[in-house]
Amino acid sequence: MTLTKDAAYAALVDNQLIKGLSPDQVQVFYENGKVVQAKPGMVFISEGGVNKHIYLVLSGGLEVFLPDNEIRFSKITLAMRAPGHYVGEYSFLDSSKASASVKTNQETVLFQISHVDAESLFDSTPDIGRVIYRNLLLNLVTRLRESDQELDMIQPFT
Repeated sequence: MTLTKDAAYAALVDNQLIKGLSPDQVQVFYENGKVVQAKPGMVFISEGGVNKHIYLVLSGGLEVFLPDNEIRFSKITLAMRAPGHYVGEYSFLDSSKASASVKTNQETVLFQISHVDAESLFDSTPDIGRVIYRNLLLNLVTRLRESDQELDMIQPFT
């Protein structure tokens, strides 16, 4: 699946991460990253590895998972990410190694921006950084609340 430059830009405009940016700000953000085509099954973030990018899903889909290893004997799927979502934000925020692996589950088009380029953009254009950091925070709080609700539904053994 290949997207034209115009289609990639149009898909980027709908992404949760950049919600609230003006058209001019979206254009500046777009110019600081690149569009990446990925085949199904491509692992591009590995748990415990260094991740230096944020990836915005333009088309296709992703699986966020914990791979099997000597402690976990089977893979654990944590989330599925569709167009409009993004991954790689944990490493961006705290510069730690990846907490999960991410792979494409179909032909996927991503917008990729490096942490270095994003930070440079936010330093030179604080209004863009303010909107994106707000969106990151809102998304993380939403995920935390959803996790809390799931835990509340677990009944203790009695």
